Amino acid sequence: MTGSTKALLAIWATETFTAGSTHADSDVKTVDADYGGILYMKITNAATGPTIQLGLTIQASPDNSTWYDVAGPWIPDVANAGVYHTNYEFPPGTLYLKIIPFQNNTGQNVTVDAQIGHLTEI
Repeated sequence: MTGSTKALLAIWATETFTAGSTHADSDVKTVDADYGGILYMKITNAATGPTIQLGLTIQASPDNSTWYDVAGPWIPDVANAGVYHTNYEFPPGTLYLKIIPFQNNTGQNVTVDAQIGHLTEI
């Protein structure tokens, strides 16, 4: 008997979201061959926190054209040098995932890390 196979899929790797800018959606990640997984997200505030924090929503799609909110909105605190984590566990049968920034941060930049830990073989 062999063990299961797990993999990491990067979405945003220490991505700086500039204060006052409009932020693009993440790339679409195809997870249709997976047996489920967890999408991990982290927002790190600068030494001085933002005036308004970045907000994120996770969306899933059955066809890569019609999107549904499945988690969020997530709007962490604005504390100076704050570090905030959240995750979303997606089930087998999920086909496509992406992250939507729906509220832009103001005042200071924030850094976002997001990755998918997924089970690719049982």
